[in-house]
Amino acid sequence: MNAEELEDALLAWGRCYGEGRGSEWQEDRSLTGDSPLAAMAGKKAQDSQHDFRSSASRLAFMGTGGKKAPEWSCDPVRATETRSHRPSYDARETPTVIRVQVSWLTLRRVDVTAANVLRIHYQRRALSREERASEAGLKLSAYKDNLRVAKAFIAGNMARPMAA
Repeated sequence: MNAEELEDALLAWGRCYGEGRGSEWQEDRSLTGDSPLAAMAGKKAQDSQHDFRSSASRLAFMGTGGKKAPEWSCDPVRATETRSHRPSYDARETPTVIRVQVSWLTLRRVDVTAANVLRIHYQRRALSREERASEAGLKLSAYKDNLRVAKAFIAGNMARPMAA
């Protein structure tokens, strides 16, 4: 992996695991079709004639003529919707991004400061370099040195074959 590919992988890692994406990442519509406004737009006005609490009211609403459904076809326990609004996968999380994350976690076990500098540098893109250095609690020269060490560690870790 050359320096340009490493930089691209680190930028993709920062976009995927970053804290709060900026306005340049806002989409006009949801790629998955699960819009945050869909829940509000899909709500129907509740029928005022039926309170839906008593079984007679529900049966009248369903138009069954007062007949009950067979016991085997009824769910005795009312269930709630458990699906999340987020998809079960993240399209930005590629195998390369996952490898960078694993390498970053390894770096964090070895050198917390360098890992923190790398995280701030790639995941907090809205900040200037001086603001990133102050957030890491370092002077700018120490920040640059730690960033160089972190990049070298990630490059070395990415060059090794993955353990099965």
